Amino acid sequence: MCTGAFIKMYEMLVAYPLIAPSYRQGDSSRLRTVHLCEAPGGFISATNHYIRSEIGLNTDWDWKAVSLNPYHEANQLKAMIDDDRMMLETMSHWMFGTDNTGDIRVKENIRSYWKQCENIGPIQLVTGDGSISCMDNPAEQEAITSQLHYCEMVCALGLLSKGGSMVLKMFTFFEVSSIHKLKLLSLLFEQVIISKPACSKAGNSETYLVCTGFNGIEKELLDKLLDNCGEDSPTLSSLLPQRFMTEEFVKEVSIC
Repeated sequence: MCTGAFIKMYEMLVAYPLIAPSYRQGDSSRLRTVHLCEAPGGFISATNHYIRSEIGLNTDWDWKAVSLNPYHEANQLKAMIDDDRMMLETMSHWMFGTDNTGDIRVKENIRSYWKQCENIGPIQLVTGDGSISCMDNPAEQEAITSQLHYCEMVCALGLLSKGGSMVLKMFTFFEVSSIHKLKLLSLLFEQVIISKPACSKAGNSETYLVCTGFNGIEKELLDKLLDNCGEDSPTLSSLLPQRFMTEEFVKEVSIC
C-alpha cells in the first residue's frame, strides 16, 4: 500500500525509536500495535513492512485498528475513506465500538476499544491519523479537528503500556487547546517531537506528534480526560492550569 500515509509512517519508524529496543529480543520478539482513524490502512502496512524488514520475519506481531465503519449507514459518506480493500481482508482486526459506527468521539466506543485490547497483551505503539474535511473553512482547520485529535489522544493513553510510543497527527499549534495537549503529553512521555515528514505536503499545516517512553497514567486522570470526549464537547481551552505553561515551554512552541 505505497500511499503517502505509508511513506510518512515508514519514515517516522526509521527516524525515531517508536519500537523500543526492549521489544526486540531475537527471533521471538512480541509486538502489539493499535492504529486509530486508520482506514484505508497505510500506517498498518508501513508498520508491517518495517517489522518484517528491520526486526525479523519471525516477529510475533498482532494489531488492532479503528476507523469509521464504511458499512454503517449512520456514517456520512463524505467523512469516510472510500478504499476498503485492506479492511475486507483483515476484518477481524478492526474495531467499531459499542454502536458499530467506529466513531472515536463516542465515550463508550473508547471504553470498548480499551476492553477489546486487554487480551492481546501489552501495546507498544499506538498511531492516530485522523482528520476532518475543512474545505469549507480551511482557516479554522486546527480548531475544527481539535476535538477529534483530543479523543484520539485519550484513547491512545488508555491503550498504551509503560514504555510505549504514540504517533498522533495534528496541525498547527496556535490554539490554546493544541498547546495544552502538547504540554500534557510532554508530562506523560519522556520525549515529544513535532515532526513534519518529508512526504507530508509542504503546502499544508499537517504535523505529527511523535511521543516515546510512556510513563503511564493513573486511572483517575484518564477517567477525567475521558469526560471531555464527545462530538459536541466544549473547546478544551482549560485542560491544564495556566501555571503549567512555563516561559521555556511557550518559547519552544513558538519556535515550532
